[in-house]
Amino acid sequence: MQRPARGQARRSTLALALVGVLGCGPDEAANAPADDCSADVAEGTEVGDRVPPFIVRQCDGAEVSLHDLVCGRPLTLIDIGSAASAGCIEATRTFVSDPDFAALRADGLQIVQIFTSDSELQRPSDSFCQRYVQRHGIDFDFLIDPPARTDAFSTHYPLNLVVDARGVILHKWSPVIPPERLDLLRAALP
Repeated sequence: MQRPARGQARRSTLALALVGVLGCGPDEAANAPADDCSADVAEGTEVGDRVPPFIVRQCDGAEVSLHDLVCGRPLTLIDIGSAASAGCIEATRTFVSDPDFAALRADGLQIVQIFTSDSELQRPSDSFCQRYVQRHGIDFDFLIDPPARTDAFSTHYPLNLVVDARGVILHKWSPVIPPERLDLLRAALP
């Protein structure tokens, strides 16, 4: 599904992303060492590129760099979407309760979900972020991107980015999430 231009109502489906959150969930990502990232790899939005330092927001309003949040983590799955999408809400539920994702997380996978709009297709606020995390019992990293900077990755949803400890994009799935996603994530873990 192609996303409309900024300023228009967005119809979103599932998107996967990984990033850390302070004030909304676990804050380990904020403490990840950024010096593990590949400075010798060009920044970009495609497989093989280093994740750009897009600024996203935590539920407490603090801004954080996407690049800094993924660096030094064994493997990060980034889910980018909207609270107006049943598919994105289902992804949240899956991340919270699916035993396969629990096992992957125990093995070092960091899950980060980023929403670019709330349930009314408006820019997400800090209070929306806090309510969403509480309502769904989120225990992984959840961020918001009110200016929709992450649109640079794709204009189609769903979107999944798999990023290694060097900050390099290993997989980019959009708009179709491969059925073997769990196997690919397991194989990418160190």
